[in-house]
Amino acid sequence: MLSEEQVKELRSDFPSLRQKHPVNRKRPIYFDNSCVTLTPRPVAEAVWEYSISHPGCGGHRSGHWFAETTQSKIVAARQALGELLGVPAVGGDHEEPTYPVIFTRNTTEGLNLVANSLGLLPGETVVLTNKEHNSNLCPWQEFERRGGRLRFLPVREDNTFDLERFAMVIEQDHSIKLVRCTTARIWTGWKCRLRTQSPSCAAPKGSKGATSSSAWMARRVPHI
Repeated sequence: MLSEEQVKELRSDFPSLRQKHPVNRKRPIYFDNSCVTLTPRPVAEAVWEYSISHPGCGGHRSGHWFAETTQSKIVAARQALGELLGVPAVGGDHEEPTYPVIFTRNTTEGLNLVANSLGLLPGETVVLTNKEHNSNLCPWQEFERRGGRLRFLPVREDNTFDLERFAMVIEQDHSIKLVRCTTARIWTGWKCRLRTQSPSCAAPKGSKGATSSSAWMARRVPHI
């Protein structure tokens, strides 16, 4: 559990939480993250810096000063995120290392991009838990409507992930091509221990790979 001082330090990153209610003069305690997540000060400052200092296109579209500054910021952000998530850098001996990280507008868009880019075929199976957010459910229901198969693995009564059952399903069902699961649920505190060392984490034979993800990954990342 966080100490009172740690809570104060975390709250200080969010300028909107410093305000006092116009009537009762109390500071806000904000829970409506499913609607809009508060913007921390470093993010707001980075957006402001871009807007007033180097409002140029990244991606090497332009070669002027603003664009080059923006591109360097993008590269630095991609490297920082890649290192945080354990994404291996790529690049030859004579090239600067790069990190294969794609920025999307939000996690929902990222999930839809993955769901529609893997080339999964009719008759192939995607495994989900029964704890998924709609963002990690609807794209796979669309896949099911196109002839794919969905298989749901319920968690245990104590809200822990059933690794033994998962391992058995992976071993028996050779049509499984992808595994998608949330890392945490906001309203119950349930967490999926993605780093648990288990043979069940191996990709099924002949699959495109087993992948774990979360509709709330953007909120889960600070806890990694």
